[in-house]
Amino acid sequence: MIRSLTLCLLLVQTAYAQEPEQLLALEDKHLAAMVSSDSAFLRSVYDDSFHGVLATGQTVDKTKAVEFLTSSSPHIQWAIIEVKAKVAGSVGWTVGKLVSKSKSGSIIGQTRFLRIYHMQGNAWRII
Repeated sequence: MIRSLTLCLLLVQTAYAQEPEQLLALEDKHLAAMVSSDSAFLRSVYDDSFHGVLATGQTVDKTKAVEFLTSSSPHIQWAIIEVKAKVAGSVGWTVGKLVSKSKSGSIIGQTRFLRIYHMQGNAWRII
């Protein structure tokens, strides 16, 4: 009995330990989708109820967010740094910094971000 309980606890702990890594991997895919203007991926990861705020202070819904994220100049290089992820049950969040650079490597802008995720079925969605 104790052995079974210990095994169950280890399995649960392992599952929860992997979830922050899933969110970090999603952040990498999010960045790749921005760079390649992959609106299909971005639409799939943003929940229909999404409500956000751009660095300019403008509020956006899912449609406007995807339009904004896929409209950047091909002359800008994007990177995410200082990214951390946490999970609490079916809710997770990431924080980090989005950095834009010119082709020569000079920093054009930096924006901190917070994305809140909700596990829906077997997939994380940005809410």
